[in-house]
Amino acid sequence: MVKKLLQNAGIITVITLLLYSFYLNASWLELCTGLAFFLFGMQIMQDGLTALAGGKLERILAKSTGTPIKSLIFGACSTVILQSTTVVSMLIIAFISANLITLVAGISIIIGANFGANAGIWLLALAGQNISLGPFAYPIIVIGILSSFMGKTAKSAGRVLIGIAFILLAIDLIRNGFSSFTQDFDILSYDLTGWSGTFILVGIGLVLTIILQSSHATIMLILTMVSLEQITTSQGFAVTIGAMVGSSIATGILGFIGSDRSGMRVAASHMIYSTTTGIIMLLLLNPVIYLIHKIVLITHINPLLEIALFYTFFSITGFLLFWPIKGYLAKFLERVIPALPEPQKIVDSTEEYTETDIEIDATQPRFLLEPALSSTQTATHAVIQELSYLSRISLEVICHILFLKTDVLSAKEISSRNINDYNDLEPVDADLLYRKHIKNLYSELLTFISKVEYHESDSQYQEILSTSQIIAFKLVSAVKNSHHLQKNLRYYLSKDQSPAQAFYISLREYIIYNLRIAYEIHFDQSEVRDNPEIIEKLHTLPLSELIEKSRKFEGEFRSNVYAALKENKINGFTTSSILNDLNYSTQIVESLFNILKIVAIQENNLLQNLDEILQINEAEL
Repeated sequence: MVKKLLQNAGIITVITLLLYSFYLNASWLELCTGLAFFLFGMQIMQDGLTALAGGKLERILAKSTGTPIKSLIFGACSTVILQSTTVVSMLIIAFISANLITLVAGISIIIGANFGANAGIWLLALAGQNISLGPFAYPIIVIGILSSFMGKTAKSAGRVLIGIAFILLAIDLIRNGFSSFTQDFDILSYDLTGWSGTFILVGIGLVLTIILQSSHATIMLILTMVSLEQITTSQGFAVTIGAMVGSSIATGILGFIGSDRSGMRVAASHMIYSTTTGIIMLLLLNPVIYLIHKIVLITHINPLLEIALFYTFFSITGFLLFWPIKGYLAKFLERVIPALPEPQKIVDSTEEYTETDIEIDATQPRFLLEPALSSTQTATHAVIQELSYLSRISLEVICHILFLKTDVLSAKEISSRNINDYNDLEPVDADLLYRKHIKNLYSELLTFISKVEYHESDSQYQEILSTSQIIAFKLVSAVKNSHHLQKNLRYYLSKDQSPAQAFYISLREYIIYNLRIAYEIHFDQSEVRDNPEIIEKLHTLPLSELIEKSRKFEGEFRSNVYAALKENKINGFTTSSILNDLNYSTQIVESLFNILKIVAIQENNLLQNLDEILQINEAEL
């Protein structure tokens, strides 16, 4: 609460100071308006282009990473389309976090993305001449707004046009505002020569890009300063180096905050790529300046195009440096940022559970990362991974509720004789276990699914996510039903020589047997593609067979209970309790069979034979 209040106070303070600065200086307001228009234009143009792609980029990415060359081409083409290396980098982070592409492919895409960004830089350089483009923006805005009333595709195209119009308006506003705001400030009068001056200029580019969160916006400022002759092209080159490094740092911060270890490796590779290339370009700055000047003498290009040419040299240098060593870089990052070891046990019954702990330290999702929402495919894959995680936690929580150590799940062999070795007759309260480990995870999963955006061609993923919601509900129901079973189970397990005790022991053994099947299915899934024996075992253990066994047990158990009642071994009150708990037990078991569906979807990589998986008769459950 205090943290939120401080954040709000900070935002209000910044807005107040900005408004006051606008009141003091109209030129500063015009410059900031231009930057705001530029960033807004870039954002809605990217949104429109992404919507027009209709999920095609994600599907192309999934198929275009078979070779490094394909990954390079995809990186270049996607950046030309989206005009943002940051957006492409976040897309890569999402795909790698979902284990859909390799780290080497991700690095190849990053290298390609820096090539693709050249198109936008050259266009900005061409548009940044001393020609007012503002008048062209107005008819484009009118056409863009009219397009929004002409269907979904036209609306997306309209957003692209509106984005372009805002960028054109921004160019004029930035040029005019910067010219007026800096008329009494002559940067060239300062001694920014030598290495110290170069480092200062690089630092300016780096800080500006981190603040603006867009290297394109920084390049636009550089082009404006060069066109107004407030900095030389050589100084513009130094600021450009800072902008490129700053862009990777901005992306890296987002990647490290909102990603798992795989995403962190991608973010680190982007920072290493840009920083190393920037250092090399600094060391070679004088030879590069000499080469560009020679090209200028031959081609007579203007100073703004020199900035674009320098950016192209930056991309070529990065390619020559990192393309031969991309595999080694991937291995280095996997060693430096290793995957976290899979815990043997997630739910620990020895923990001290208090109301405060449950509210503050509830189990958090592992795969529902914000970058995964960048595409329908990665979001769907993240949901399936999280559902698998929920399955494992549910199994462990049910063990604790039923007075069992979780070791019973992975034991090599279990029989009625050694089940007592796994007894834990002082478990944590079932309600506390549910609220600590299940409730938050389930609610976060539903919230994440609600945020996934679909395109017309994404009906397959929509169906998977709908099925995932049902599976999650059934897993949660299994935990809640075990909660209902706990009270009577505790009573009769501790009551020796009770005729009803044998029935409750039988119920628990029945649940344990099926918990172990569900656990084995869950943990074998990571080896499915590499182990033909496991594939064979999964195919010989269909859902219908498991349900049939459950029904058979239920029928025989019910007959035995009625026989005991007829022989006066138990009374009617006890009979009703046992039959109620039989119902809870069968619901627990049959809810756990949904884990087989999760594995089936994963085994088929979310795409193949999906209809067969989803058409499993829900009425049977």
